[in-house]
Amino acid sequence: MFKHMDRDGDDNISKREFFASPRMERLPENNREEIFGRLDRDGDGLIEREEIVAMRRDNERRAMGQFRKLDTDKSGGLDFEEFSKGELFGKLPEEKRRQIFTRMDTDSNGEINGADKPKGPPVKPERPEKRLHKGN
Repeated sequence: MFKHMDRDGDDNISKREFFASPRMERLPENNREEIFGRLDRDGDGLIEREEIVAMRRDNERRAMGQFRKLDTDKSGGLDFEEFSKGELFGKLPEEKRRQIFTRMDTDSNGEINGADKPKGPPVKPERPEKRLHKGN
């Protein structure tokens, strides 16, 4: 992502470069401003690689804290019941929670833990109406 957004190759992402990203262009300007402000931690008007690394590290630390909090039996992993009590996933319908849990439990042992290795983001199914028009 960083290299793609850093169009001039100066190892920084300016606000102009950030806003020109196809993903960011779709957002309202105030949302882009807010996201840029969170990423530009030192407020110098540029997003440096170190700021992205620090943000990821902070997010991982927060996620691990949440994981430990949800792991009520202290097994080192989350079963479906513990997983379902999470702030984000607990709001989803059970069927969707089960689908996500199964995807995250890559070794199929009934628990999400450090042995589970992500397979990548889910692939969105193609809408039927798009299939009908292919090749016509």
